[in-house]
Amino acid sequence: MSIIHLVDWTVWNNLTAAIEIWRFTEARDGYRQGATQWLPNLVAGPILGQHLCGDTIGSPATLELGDLSVLTGSLPRGGGNARFPDDYSFEGHPVLVRRGLSGTAPAAMAIVVNGLCNEVQPLKTRLVARISGREARYDRPLSPAYAGTGGAEGPSDRAGRPLPFGVGTVDGVEGDYLGLVGGLHSWRLAPSLSDVRAGWVGGSALTKVTGTPATGQFKVDNATGLVQVGGAALAGFPYSWDVDYDAAGSRTIAHAIQKLVQRAPDTVIRSGSVAALAALLPADIGWCWSGDVTIRQALTDITTRALVWWLEDAAGQVDMGSLSVPAGAVAVTTFDRQTIVRGSARLSSGWPSQGGLAPSRIDLAWGRCPRVHSAQEVQGGADATRRAYAGQEWRQTPASLSFPVGARPAAQPLLMETPLRAAGPAATEAARRAAFGPILFVDLRALGDVVPRGSIVRVTLDYPGLRSPKLARVLSVVPRPRGGAADYRLWVSP
Repeated sequence: MSIIHLVDWTVWNNLTAAIEIWRFTEARDGYRQGATQWLPNLVAGPILGQHLCGDTIGSPATLELGDLSVLTGSLPRGGGNARFPDDYSFEGHPVLVRRGLSGTAPAAMAIVVNGLCNEVQPLKTRLVARISGREARYDRPLSPAYAGTGGAEGPSDRAGRPLPFGVGTVDGVEGDYLGLVGGLHSWRLAPSLSDVRAGWVGGSALTKVTGTPATGQFKVDNATGLVQVGGAALAGFPYSWDVDYDAAGSRTIAHAIQKLVQRAPDTVIRSGSVAALAALLPADIGWCWSGDVTIRQALTDITTRALVWWLEDAAGQVDMGSLSVPAGAVAVTTFDRQTIVRGSARLSSGWPSQGGLAPSRIDLAWGRCPRVHSAQEVQGGADATRRAYAGQEWRQTPASLSFPVGARPAAQPLLMETPLRAAGPAATEAARRAAFGPILFVDLRALGDVVPRGSIVRVTLDYPGLRSPKLARVLSVVPRPRGGAADYRLWVSP
């Protein structure tokens, strides 16, 4: 039995105003399962390339899908006597591609592409369609808009403007001032939240109460994310809030990704992926947004800073993970002179610093304060710890890379921002990144079964430093169109 592909292409019949599914395969005699027929018109199917980052660590993950090409000369007419492709619309409709042994039931085959038709190019005897992933679902607004009906929904001039939004836990959130609501000065911090631990005015603490607040007091409505202050607002001094957007135990980078991707409709998260990443990176993180921000932009903000990836896999499920090679990792296969196509290997640095140079040290920025206070915005009797926190946007923890003095004279410190919130985890993370050493990316073509992205492999190359086996993370994989090989990008462990 041979390997075949089955394409289910959803299209819109302009004559009948109805959905149809056209089915194609490259098998010479077509393919039939019961009453369902796949026609032998497939010339080339889209190839799914998955990239957990770009040319440097911390760059966003992406999907790369090739073209779908089918012959059109021998197709029957569809409903309403429609001709393919003249009487059909394609853009935005699903394209599903399965791969498996001939004779296998389609439901038992592996889904290799679950995408959308982006555009089509009719040729004389064939139709070429550009296929994209479903990431456009994440280009919608992150947060709902104010209704402008008063109260927590703001005055009429706020109608249509997005609410603030956040993940994890963040100190020093400014929020949106809504004016007087029920006679109390009010701020909206999120559509909803877990808690507001503290309130500050000019660096001086407010007292949290559950009833009606008096001067110097505030209360919070977790269901609406509304905080309200009693008495007269102190002119000239900014108010800020220490906000738990999510409850304890749900503030990791994994939980933040989960919360954000679920803002898009019909999101399915791969089972176990959240728990696995949360166990690997258990520290609390926090980030907040205001204004016109999309779900994708919010995801990029936190994942690139945390050196983790997220993407929708071939089955259309959201997956996530860490980039680096964990200690004690076990390789699933070996890339060596028997499997690597001769002359295909290219080496590069993955550091995001100038020219890809390994830095002299990592200055890890953590504990971001969203509302930085100038000296004039701090009351004279302000809490000293709060004054220090609110006076700078970031805290920094350094960690030096280990190499002999004079060995790398061009090395410079590299500032890397993170969404981490506490000093201990930041010190651990700074040391972890410094231990990366000279980050080595290897691009190569290897024969054999396709190794999934994110896998750990063992690699041996006839290059200095790689002649003995090294573990590596598969950052990118693009199967070759005719099978039997794939192009990879590996992050080789030092």
